[in-house]
Amino acid sequence: MPSASKVPQFNPASLPAVSAAFAAQFKRVAGLVPSGVLVPPAAPGPGPTKPGVERWPVKTGTDSDAGEVGTNRDVGTEPGIVDTTVEELAALARPADMLPVGKNHKKYQTLRARPVKLVVWRVVADIIVLKKEDDGDFHIVLQGASGETCIAEAPTAHPPFVDDTSPWFDAMQAVRRKIAEKFGPSFVGVPFVQFGKYLMPQASIVPGTPTGTAHLDGADIFDTALPFKAKVPATPVEVIGVGFFDRVHGQTGVVLNNGIELHPILSVTWK
Repeated sequence: MPSASKVPQFNPASLPAVSAAFAAQFKRVAGLVPSGVLVPPAAPGPGPTKPGVERWPVKTGTDSDAGEVGTNRDVGTEPGIVDTTVEELAALARPADMLPVGKNHKKYQTLRARPVKLVVWRVVADIIVLKKEDDGDFHIVLQGASGETCIAEAPTAHPPFVDDTSPWFDAMQAVRRKIAEKFGPSFVGVPFVQFGKYLMPQASIVPGTPTGTAHLDGADIFDTALPFKAKVPATPVEVIGVGFFDRVHGQTGVVLNNGIELHPILSVTWK
């Protein structure tokens, strides 16, 4: 039976904003200590990108099986692109001998997990986050119609990051150029500051608060060798890339149950 009198309801809109000084005091008590640039305790600063090591031949197409990608010969006799969605990729079964998902399985250092990693997939989704990783990759978070996310990666397409013997070398160079041309203008005049191991837009860390240190202007963010991370407006895109089961280790946008990615991206088309 309903209560005779309703409990008074909380209305957050009735509360005033606290002063900036009190907000800073509260954040210090909570463990966030501003010091010019906000760096989480014990987090290293950003360092120059360098080529990856973990399963790098498979990620860049310099393994012995790269020539089989797109042939689909493990499944049938019809080569070509396989259309899919973020949601379908997230539902793919990870091979049993690549479990658990958080472990690096050395067997696959230069070996492709069949058939998924021999397939060229095409996905239409929204880009919502863009990062440059420690290994130089552009790390893109794709979001599907349901809100599900997965990762697509665009390696730095020149030696020593990617050997020019890769059959995808030219395609990867074109992808990097198109991504920089698409998102670069939106970062012009945006200051990026250090936050842990990444450079991040200053406004996303301390809105409206200047820092007491030199910053990297967003106009140059794609040219720097330092890793960065930024939210971008949802950008519709068609991505074509090679299937890859990565180790799950807390990546932004990762599919937790299988670690599926498109790695590398071979084509982007803005929708």
